[in-house]
Amino acid sequence: MPMVDVNEISQTLVIEKPRMLSLLGKRVVASNVQRQLEQEYNRALLEFLSLYANRLRRWMEQSIAALRNAFNAFADMYRARFESAPVADSSAVERDLQVLRDWNAANHAAAVSSI
Repeated sequence: MPMVDVNEISQTLVIEKPRMLSLLGKRVVASNVQRQLEQEYNRALLEFLSLYANRLRRWMEQSIAALRNAFNAFADMYRARFESAPVADSSAVERDLQVLRDWNAANHAAAVSSI
């Protein structure tokens, strides 16, 4: 999972202190710096979070694809093994297949509803 790097945000912040503002007092300077910091920080944070959301989305898609590929590889391996094995009780196999189909349908419905 991609890690959050707060230094990316901190390095982009630039607060400027106007020369004439210092003549007005510490409170005015402090409020001006605070206002600039809020504006700069909000913009930088919004940009950072949108980039992080894209990174996280790509990581999630790659992880799901890797899991799907691994599952399919194991499924193919077991499918080949079971297709060559003799079937003793076909009704038991049918029941097991129905349980797997129901489980797959329930998981698919849950995955679709979470998106």
